[in-house]
Parts: sequence; C-alpha cells; structure tokens
Amino acid sequence: MCNVAKVEKIAQKLVYAYASSSEDEGELDEKQILDQLYKHYQPTSGRSSGKPGSDKDVARTTTFLENTLHSGAATCLICIGSIRRVEPIWSCESCYCFFHLNCIQRWANDSMMQMKVRAEQQNGNQNQGHYNHLGEFVPPKRQKSLHWCCPQCRMDYQPAEKPTQYNCFCGKEENPQSQPFLVPHSCGEICKKLLQPKCGHDCKLLCHPGPCPPCAQQAQVSCLCGKSTPRSMRCIDKQWKCQQACKELLACGKHRCSQVCHRPGQCPPCSSKSNQPCECKRESKVVSCSDRKWKCTNICGATFACGLHTCEKVCHAGPCGGGECPLEVKTCPCGKNSQMRPCNEAVETCGDTCQKLLSCGQHSCTQRCHRGNCISCPVRTKKKCRCGLHEKELPCSKEHTCETKCKQMRDCGKHACNRKCCGDQCPPCEKICGKQLSCNKHKCQSVCHNGPCYPCKLESQINCRCGKTRRSVPCGREKSARIVCLELCRLPLV
Repeated sequence: MCNVAKVEKIAQKLVYAYASSSEDEGELDEKQILDQLYKHYQPTSGRSSGKPGSDKDVARTTTFLENTLHSGAATCLICIGSIRRVEPIWSCESCYCFFHLNCIQRWANDSMMQMKVRAEQQNGNQNQGHYNHLGEFVPPKRQKSLHWCCPQCRMDYQPAEKPTQYNCFCGKEENPQSQPFLVPHSCGEICKKLLQPKCGHDCKLLCHPGPCPPCAQQAQVSCLCGKSTPRSMRCIDKQWKCQQACKELLACGKHRCSQVCHRPGQCPPCSSKSNQPCECKRESKVVSCSDRKWKCTNICGATFACGLHTCEKVCHAGPCGGGECPLEVKTCPCGKNSQMRPCNEAVETCGDTCQKLLSCGQHSCTQRCHRGNCISCPVRTKKKCRCGLHEKELPCSKEHTCETKCKQMRDCGKHACNRKCCGDQCPPCEKICGKQLSCNKHKCQSVCHNGPCYPCKLESQINCRCGKTRRSVPCGREKSARIVCLELCRLPLV
C-alpha cells in the first residue's frame, strides 16, 4: 500500500508539471490581447493605420510586449535561460530588462557580500594614502556605500530595494496569476503610472512591461509668444514656437528684440552697441546697450556748500549729498550726542561717561567723554593661565602665563611640546626628520612628519659599460636603471 501511494504521488507531480509546461508553451491570442491592452490609448498615427503599435513613439513598449507574449523570447542575463510566462520575474526600473526573481535575489546578495569583503580588506590594510613617484601625496580612496546594481544597465539600487516578492508590472498585485487573455505577469488593471515627461496625465494602458508610451491626449494650445492662433497639439508638444519675430522694445529703449517666438518678458539682452556717456557725463564711449551704465576713473571733485571740502567719490550720478558738507554733522568722542557745527570746528566733549567697550571685551570705560583711545582695563579679576593649571589675580587686560612646560606630543607623534603654558595649542614640530631615505644614501631633510618620507630628490650619473654614454637617474635607482649605448663596443671579449 505504501508503494502504491508513492507511485500515485509521483504521477500527480508529473501530470502537474506536464500541465504547467503545456500551458506555458500554449499559443496566446496576441491580437485580442493587444486590442484589449490599447483600448484606452489612441496614438495619433495609429488612428489611420488601425494598428495601435504603429506609432514610432510606442515602438519600445511594443518590443517588450512581444517578448512577453512569445514564450521563451525573453532571456535572463544571469542564468542565460529562457523566461517562461508562468515564472516569477523582476524588471529593472531603468532599462526594463526581465530577470528570474530568484536569480536577481541571488545577484543582489552576492554583489553586496563582495562589497563588504572588499571594504573589510581595505580596512585591514589600513589604507591611509601614499606618495607617488613625483612625491605627491595620494589620499585613500573613499569607500562606496553598500548597494547592488542591475546586471544590464548597472543602475544602482539600495539594499532595501532588493526584490522580495513577485509583483505585476504596475505593482498593484502580488503573485499575479497567468491568464490566457492577459499579458503574462500582468494584473489586467490600468497602469496609472505618471507619464514622462511630466504632463499631469497617467498611463492609460493595461498593466504592461517596458516604458509607458508618451501622452496621446490632445489640447488646444497657443505658441510661446501667444501671437498665433491655438492649435490642436499632443500633450507632450504643448510648447511650440511660431516663426514670427518678437519685436518688443528692449531695455535700452532704442532697439527691438529680433528673436523668434519666446515667452513674454524673457527677451535676451540687447547685443547692439551705441555711444553711451558715463554716470558723471564727463566721458563717453561705444559700449553694448545691455551695459550702458558705466563709470569712468575721474574723481567727482565737486565743492560742497562749505567751500572747504570736495566730493571724493568716483564717477557717480546725482548730486553730491545735496550740496551740504557731510562733515557738518558731528558727534562727541563718546558718540552719544550729535550736533550741527561748521566742518572746520572741532566738537567738544559732552561730559557724560564714555562707556565704550574696552579691549578686554567685558568691561566698559568709566572715564568722562574723552578724545583718543580708552585706557587699559583696570579691573582686577582671577584669571587662569592658558594651560588651566594655575590661577592668579591680575588686571583684566593682562594675560596669565605660568612656567609649567607642556608634556603633550606634537603632531609628529614623536617629540614633546615643551612649550611653557601651552594650553592644548601645541605648535607643529620644527625638528628635522632625519630618517634614512629609500636610496639608502641620504637622510630626509623635511620637517618631522607622519607617514612615509618623500623620495630622494637628488640625481646620480650612470655610465654604460664602455663609459662613453652617460645618463642621469634618480638617486637609488642606479642598479635598476637601463642605459642604451649607441657607440661601437671596443671592449675585448672575455
């Protein structure tokens, strides 16, 4: 009995496999499927021909449809196997290429694992940059973020975008069932994806592979300048130009725009040239109309009403401050009181407290209004030294420094700072490196540094075997350098 049950189970599997394969390889009514697919989409050139795929703008979509209607026409680029109509697939958002779902999942996992291993190897090697043969420092390569890409177009996808389930082309239905009257892997609903370029309409085709065809809706639109009568145009061709010239008056007020049909108010700058005066009207020259406002190098020199001072501005338009001398409005030294006085008279102090902020930046001046600089801050406060180890009462304007030497290492990581009262601001190391260079003849003369030293900058002379040809090579490469001698060899054979 047990053997009979096993045989029946095996037979059922074979029958199911045969039924699924025969269903997959069965012929589909392509004409009926295409008519149903394009029922809500009417291209302009397709109306006369009667073929919805005859419009050249939808040829790319038609190609993807043919690959899905013919079983085995589409090939998975990962396993190089045919994609049957009943197998779960995934399509790229950029190139719309089909792949088996399990193949693309394995591809994404392998790609991200290789990136992780490569990043761990770089971190293990402590890639901190290096010096090239010219002595220039080459910084380490920046590590790329973890991602995987499409096997065909190489579009990058994030780890969260790895496909985990089988969806229809428009993404509305999971695990769509294969129907003989629908496009394989389709849910049969209207696509409704926003069309590109964006025009405000969505795709009217049923759920389909490949890119959405361009918008086929008609609209009555005028040209950019609005002078021509509206035309019936396709939605994607709404911005069209007539052949009439703009002829609007440009900003220069002398010439008119000669450009063909553009939006109002977007005329280009005038390209003509004319004789224009400068702002002070003293000089004139031929300049572009778009740059008609220009300044010469003459100082104004106009005398103010006081008769003592003159305007020192360079080439300006309009009066010089109304003719009144700007030095007549004066303030007292502390700046609290202002008054009108002749420009040749000095203003007196006001007798109020100065209250200007002193150089310490914390206290204000307590003297009466005075001329000249304020005194140093006399307030005594407790101040810490720069390194913060000692505290002392000093005038606010003085800096407190102690005699303690800093024991921190400098930026080279080899020598101590030893500066008095450093305060965590150690200067760069000034000692000579002195390391043996790669040539094993000279020592590094650069300032003490981290990382490898620059290659030796000196040169050495090498001779050929007969001594007639010489060549200069970088120091340390005398043994590895090759020299070609064109002279006839005169050395005796050994």
